[in-house]
Amino acid sequence: MPTWDINSINYAEAENLHRPVFNGLNLHRVLCIKTERTLKNDFTIAHERKLYQIEEAVKTKKLMVEEYTNGSMAI
Repeated sequence: MPTWDINSINYAEAENLHRPVFNGLNLHRVLCIKTERTLKNDFTIAHERKLYQIEEAVKTKKLMVEEYTNGSMAI
């Protein structure tokens, strides 16, 4: 199997070809893991073997759990 040396690659242009991030785009929310959970009658959801109680009264039965890259979580 051939081995590759990253320093031996000749690039057509040496400038940065990344696009800028749009104003208003929240990469923190884009790059998180999202899982849908069902709200039980006692206003709890199960996520990774833990129960979380929703303190606010909501009328929906489905909630989205977002796990961020820094380890925090939002429901």
